[in-house]
Amino acid sequence: MNLDFLNALTDFGFSKNTIKVYDAILQSGEASATAIARHADVPTSKVYSILEQLIEKEFCYVEQNPKRLFKLIDPSIGFKKLEHEQKSRLEKIHHLSERCADVFKQNSNETVGKSIKVITSKHAIMSTFYELFENTQQGAVAFMKGPYLTDLTKKNSLNSAQIRSIQNGCKYRTIYEIGEETEEDIRRIAKYFSTKGEEVRIHPKLPIKMALFDDTQLFIALQHNSTSGAIAIILNHPEMAGLFSMLFELFWEQAIDIHNS
Repeated sequence: MNLDFLNALTDFGFSKNTIKVYDAILQSGEASATAIARHADVPTSKVYSILEQLIEKEFCYVEQNPKRLFKLIDPSIGFKKLEHEQKSRLEKIHHLSERCADVFKQNSNETVGKSIKVITSKHAIMSTFYELFENTQQGAVAFMKGPYLTDLTKKNSLNSAQIRSIQNGCKYRTIYEIGEETEEDIRRIAKYFSTKGEEVRIHPKLPIKMALFDDTQLFIALQHNSTSGAIAIILNHPEMAGLFSMLFELFWEQAIDIHNS
């Protein structure tokens, strides 16, 4: 039976292997880990960790009778927890947007103007971005998504400033969006930076391209009808930095560790 509609679960943080495992249990109703691995064409070593995640998410349960079997929970019940989690995330994002709007309205004056820098040149955007890595004292968290201003195929030339910063003891966590880019390219870049010491995860869809340095300095990149096709905003504002830090942690919980997918 073709259950391609299950691919929609990627929008909720499910990896391809997790979907294969769930598909195997859905079609059999119950099965051993070995049978699930065979049906899903996923290594048994990975199947056990995926099954633990599905049990935790209340999509299935295990029964010893006498053979250890993994049984599906009725999806009309099992998806309730996921539905509740998504509603909770939407409420949090709505709350964040309202707070951001309040902060924006309260500070749309000359004081805020002094804390904002707008850059429209691609070269200036990249130079400023790398300079932030050179000057950071602690590190940063970031959403990375397309369109990329760098060549994804030239990973060895990507952000040497960040690599030097990591070597100097700074900590980085980055979520990479699969989006419209080639998934293989994104995973290759993410794994490259992972080998350099960055904590990386992937997500099917991120809300914005940004980096927050030292919990204070915010870099936001946006598409724009300029010559370079991009615009960057550098923002120094404690409350906005705090809100984007909360937004990052929300998506970090949803994102998938590339080493487990």
